Amino acid sequence: MELAPPLFGAASTILADQTLDTCRFILETFKALWRSAEPTFKCDSDESSDKLIAFARQCMLYFPFGSSVLGACDSQVNAVLLEMNLAVSELVSLIVTAVESSDPKIIRERQRWKSRVTNYVLTLLGAKQRGDGGTCSMVANLQSGQVVDLLLTLWKLCKDGSKKDQKLLLESFIRYTHACNVFSESKAIAIEFLALIVK
Repeated sequence: MELAPPLFGAASTILADQTLDTCRFILETFKALWRSAEPTFKCDSDESSDKLIAFARQCMLYFPFGSSVLGACDSQVNAVLLEMNLAVSELVSLIVTAVESSDPKIIRERQRWKSRVTNYVLTLLGAKQRGDGGTCSMVANLQSGQVVDLLLTLWKLCKDGSKKDQKLLLESFIRYTHACNVFSESKAIAIEFLALIVK
């Protein structure tokens, strides 16, 4: 992700150019790698785990991508940024739930990652944090494919998160499901996911 600093560091806007396409391609390549490695993704001594963790550490310097230029990008760029942020969220949720470590520094780092990804997921689901610690909701707008990608992260965060985070995530997802158009594929996917949880 050597291209990330000039793209996400101090830019006033992000353009749909070759640099952004290259960053997306790199993320898609790594996503194929971690999805294939997930069944054995258990320890820091594994070479593929080391590479993915180092890659995640680079990504988290700028996560969520595009947060500094919200409202200043066109719809094409926003779609790419969403795709990239969903991919990083999935990778981080895999690392914090599947890769073991006894190093206090690494444990603290991953807790920070998990907190940032949890907050990002809550934002995607339309939940905003209130000053009293509760949440207020707004209608989220995700395509069905994006919902499927998000569920991979949501499931891992709920399995490994605190009871407070589990409650926030599930309540936000239920509100999101309720807000979806009754005839949309996203609503059908969301209802199917909730049905699996309550079984």
